Amino acid sequence: MTQSAIDDTREVFAPDGVVVAFAYSTPFLLKTDLTVTLRTIATGVDVTLVLTTDYTIAATNDDYTSGATITTVATYTSTSRLIIERDEPFSQTVDLTEAQKIPAKTLEDGLDRQARLSQQLLTRDLRTLRFPVGDLSANVLPNSVDRASKILSFDSAGQPVAATLVAGTPEVDFDLTYGKEFWIDDEGADKTGVLDSQPAFVLAEAKAAVAGGTVRIGVGKYGMLGECLVSDGVKVRGSGRMDQTGTDTILGTDVFALDSFVGTRMFAQKNVGTNEKGLAFEDMTVRGDKPGGGNINIGIEWKLGKYWTFKNLAIQFFQLQGIYVSHTGSGVGHFENIVIRDVVQGTSLAAETGALEIHSQDNSFFNIEATTSSTDLDEAGKRIALLLGASSAENFIFGGQFEASEVGIVVRGVGGNKFLGTRSDLNFTDGWQIRVGGNTLSGCESLSNGQKTDDTYTGFHLFAQNNLLVACLDRSQQSNKIKYGFRDASGAVGNKAVACKSTDFQTAERFEDSETNFWDHDKLLIPNPAQTKNYIITPAAIVADRALSLPLLTAPDTLAVLGFAQTWSAGQTFAEDKMLLANPAATFSYVFSPAAIAGNRVIELPLMAGNDTMVLLGQTQTLTAKVFNTANNTLTIGQELDLAAFSIGGTAQAVTGDGSDTIDWGLGNVFNFQFGAANETFVFTAPTKPGLFYLKLVQDSVGSRTVTWPATVKWAAATAPTLTTTATTGTDLVTFYYDGAEYNEVSRTLNI
Repeated sequence: MTQSAIDDTREVFAPDGVVVAFAYSTPFLLKTDLTVTLRTIATGVDVTLVLTTDYTIAATNDDYTSGATITTVATYTSTSRLIIERDEPFSQTVDLTEAQKIPAKTLEDGLDRQARLSQQLLTRDLRTLRFPVGDLSANVLPNSVDRASKILSFDSAGQPVAATLVAGTPEVDFDLTYGKEFWIDDEGADKTGVLDSQPAFVLAEAKAAVAGGTVRIGVGKYGMLGECLVSDGVKVRGSGRMDQTGTDTILGTDVFALDSFVGTRMFAQKNVGTNEKGLAFEDMTVRGDKPGGGNINIGIEWKLGKYWTFKNLAIQFFQLQGIYVSHTGSGVGHFENIVIRDVVQGTSLAAETGALEIHSQDNSFFNIEATTSSTDLDEAGKRIALLLGASSAENFIFGGQFEASEVGIVVRGVGGNKFLGTRSDLNFTDGWQIRVGGNTLSGCESLSNGQKTDDTYTGFHLFAQNNLLVACLDRSQQSNKIKYGFRDASGAVGNKAVACKSTDFQTAERFEDSETNFWDHDKLLIPNPAQTKNYIITPAAIVADRALSLPLLTAPDTLAVLGFAQTWSAGQTFAEDKMLLANPAATFSYVFSPAAIAGNRVIELPLMAGNDTMVLLGQTQTLTAKVFNTANNTLTIGQELDLAAFSIGGTAQAVTGDGSDTIDWGLGNVFNFQFGAANETFVFTAPTKPGLFYLKLVQDSVGSRTVTWPATVKWAAATAPTLTTTATTGTDLVTFYYDGAEYNEVSRTLNI
């Protein structure tokens, strides 16, 4: 027979949980020439089905030259695929004898078989990687030795070469790409913690350095008598961080120092200054030799290298830093799920030292907890939970808690760091010390700091300029001696604290303002445009009218008022060249008129309250986050009002009718009316100003109620609407425009 051209001898079917018979159209000779495969889509697992056990094959007169029907014993669902493929063995079954006639059928069968086998080869070729027809070169893979533990790459001519993965860009995901793994257990490590496992680590690291792979440490205790040095591009990965550092319950990997440890670091890089591929430390607990002291300074140290990942680590009992990273250029590092405790030990320190100490830029930190030793704290302020030191810039710290140290967080270096939801808690002196400008703190907290019995410490202490604090909170217990919630040092100009709050303070000051623009709910500071002089207004009684001089406000100067629940009395006017503040009784006032500020002045005001009104005139004043929350407040603006992406709404009036009801439109623009047990006669009380008004009417359980309207209502075409009569659910909506005299119909929507 002839063999039609076939590009693919596979046919793929989609089971639906019902059909069990599948028509395979490709010609074949024997039942055993077919392979039936079941693929589970979700997992990609293939299972070869067995003839007669899992399926049967049927065709008329057992002639399969036009295909056949394959019927499965089981019913398969849409979560799988069925692949049927012709798979004849590659053999030659025709035996010809010399000088005999060649039967035509024998010859044709042999040629047909060769055609079918060629089609099978084409089917397999379609599932391979192929070079384009236009490629004229050899395109030969490197041999097995050259490509071992490497990745397939291509040179400048497009030829395949074996290459080692290079961490050349920040996009390389080191914490997910481990390469070939080398277990220290295979090199003779002792997971009971009795014998020295450092030689085993050295052997595994040497192999990983050649292959560009990962040193793996299993579940158990691994004691070390010497430093574990790591080559560029090698990753070190344990088998899980213990739930609690320093315990004997092994739920993961515990790497610790044996007595007589030689060296000053547990982990460090092998060749300082030549690291371009990066490293990773993950999933383990790292401990110094014993609590309270020892000769090991640092848990993990990484200097002058690029691209590092620290993830799922617990670090404890080191003389100095738990983690120390130093790199003067752009590094790109990632820190995630790390707990550091009982570090920075001893009775004296030569310099500021951080439990987590970073001297680099472009790092990201997620879910970090760090504390120093709790037994050696003093007022020197050198023991720091988080220290962003020299060269630190553009780091992002999300969350995290830094506590029980002399200072919780110190920011030095270049600046531009961003903190979101970060907490400094239970520290000996200051909660935060910001010593460089351009940082942003959003939603951060300083809680119960100032544990030392003194009265000079600060929650957020700013020593530099142009920092922004948004919605930050200082809260200190009454027993503590925090004097200031927020404080700026002399010369620290241009700092902004927006919607920040300080509560439960020990002394009277929540803010100390020397040259920083702070706004709190009981204190107002107004600088001149050059920010060289200020007005500072704090609460007290006004005893007489006072006039103070301010420069004329011109764009883009603004007046911002932040805090909560302040209200303003009638008659307060903000014009382009004048501001007047009155006490609630309107008996005394402050008048601000244009002139140069000659010096800082403090003016006492009462904390405002009551049914007050603010009137704004002109076009350059801006009010931010001002609250008007009493019943009769009004806001009059002498220009257009832009709501941006917001809306205006109010509480709808509502009543159930009794046959005669008065609607006072001065009390609201929306009225929901429910018919009572009678028809209704309305009386409208007019508002003071024109406007749009909405009336919704709902029938009672009887229905067919009607309304007698006021004569001031003017209907379209002089015809009042016929209300929906349906009991209980009959609903109509009428809209009026009140022009100062009459209610003119705008629209009617019936039978809603």
